[in-house]
This record gives sequence, C-alpha cells and structure tokens, in this order.
Amino acid sequence: MITRCASLCELDVAALCRAVIPSDASTPSSSALEAVVQRIGEEATWSCCDRLYLGSSFCVNAFLRGTERSVMQAVQTFAESHGISCTLTVPTPSEGELPIVKRRLALLLEAFSCFDEVTVNDYGMLDWLADRGDVALNVGRLFSKDLRDLRYEAGFPSAYRPAFLGAGLDALQEAYPTIRGIEFDPCGRAIDLTEAPLIVTPAVHAPYLFVTTGSFCPYAPVTDKGIPARAGSPCSHQCDEALTTYRLEGEAGAAANDAQAAADVFYTKHGKTVYMMNEGVPVRSRVAYRVVRAPRHFGWLLDAEAQR
Repeated sequence: MITRCASLCELDVAALCRAVIPSDASTPSSSALEAVVQRIGEEATWSCCDRLYLGSSFCVNAFLRGTERSVMQAVQTFAESHGISCTLTVPTPSEGELPIVKRRLALLLEAFSCFDEVTVNDYGMLDWLADRGDVALNVGRLFSKDLRDLRYEAGFPSAYRPAFLGAGLDALQEAYPTIRGIEFDPCGRAIDLTEAPLIVTPAVHAPYLFVTTGSFCPYAPVTDKGIPARAGSPCSHQCDEALTTYRLEGEAGAAANDAQAAADVFYTKHGKTVYMMNEGVPVRSRVAYRVVRAPRHFGWLLDAEAQR
C-alpha cells in the first residue's frame, strides 16, 4: 500500500498558489491550494492525495515563511474539506533560531488540528518534541547519511538499501517510542525497503534527491566580509528569484541507468541545497510506505528546462 503525499516544503506557498490561480490576494485560498495539490498529482499520475507536507528540511527562513498563519488557515480548510492530515517538517535550527522555531511549532500544533505529526531533522528537536508527548514524530531525510553521488557505483547503487534501517533506527525507536516514520531520498536506480521494521512507516521523497546542503546560502545578502550570509540569517528569500543548474557530462554519470549514463545529468541548487532529479524509481517493500512528492521544479516561477 502506498500513501500519496503532496509536499510543499521549501516553497513560497502563497506565491505558488497565485501562480496556479492568478490572483491579487496576498492570502492563499483553499481552492488555490487545491489546484496546487492537483497539479502535483497530475505530475505523479495520481488520482488522489492522502496527506500534505509543509515546512522545510533545510532552511529555517523557508520553514517560517511556509508556515505563516494565512497559509496555515488555507491548509486547515483544505485538509478538513478533503479529510486528510498534514505533516510539519522542521529543519535544524541554529542556537539563535531555536526560540522562534519552538514558538512557531507550539503555536501550529495548538492552533491547527490538521497537523498530527512532525518530521524532525536533528536529535535536539526530536528530544524536545518527544518530551511534549502530544504529536507523532518522523525521522527526516537529514538523518540518512548514505552516499549520493552518480560518479561511482557505491554512491548511486543499483539497489539502494538505506543504512539507517538497522541498529541505528532500532536504538532510536527504543529511546523515542513516538517515532512513526522515517524518510529517505531516492539514492539509487531502485530502492529496497524490505528491511524496514513493521512498526515504522518508510517514506521516499520524489522526484528529487537532495545531494548536499551547507551552512552558507549563495543567494542571501553578503556580509561585510564579502561572503554569503550563513543559513538562518535574515533574508528576503532571494532563492525564489534564481535558479542554478550544474551539468555532469556524458559518461561521468555511468553509475546511473543506461539512459542517464549516455546523457548529461543536471543538478539544481535552491538556496543552500543541491538536488538531482531521479524520477520513477521502483520501490521494493514488505510494508506500506509513503511517497512524498514535490512539484517537478519546486514550484519556482522559473522554468528549469528552459534554463538548461
């Protein structure tokens, strides 16, 4: 069984809604949000959506903007009308960002009943939310340290078996019984989840895998020392106005499938994170799992294909 999840993580949800249904309104409507989710479903050839993901795995600024009250009100209305639940995804905050992230999380979980689980990406946030005891938890994609590099077989295997599905996850479950799921990226030509425990739901992100993320955002204003601001510094979300692609030419991608090996492979940078499209990856699993599907081009108003 597959649970189909539409992901609006990392996105300016209000701008994306306006792009799909042109409007002068600064506040997104539930009908515009429905159109966005429907578009994601069409790209994935889905007939329905079972769950919605919001927030960010990588950037606190993106998390705060993507969970503003006006957006959350539209999400709540959409979730109630369709009878679905939602997942909040939280990045790893710096010490300075921690208070505002905690306040936003507490407000969202108290004010919006559609959120029944939170995806965390660091041990500190896992521990804090587990102590609250009022929400189920998912282990996010940043917990997975598997190699993800097309240039050699070990970094992009024919059958990707997440290393975290073993003693590491067992120990984490014992310490934190509220863990409901664990998330992965499509780091290979196929994904093997046959070792996933029966009591934890695995989730696979699509159509992108994140290749790497860092501490500096090249799109944010430079500091007085002439270098990009560290991730988490206040910004105007300049990453939504730019698109950077990298090309890996020809046989350098030989570890990928035959069609990719003969062609160029493109990486895309959004903010401080680099992604690679790896769509349509087959999954083997003995348990029910989720597919967490983002828009093909992250909803950016720029067309990635045209930029190539």
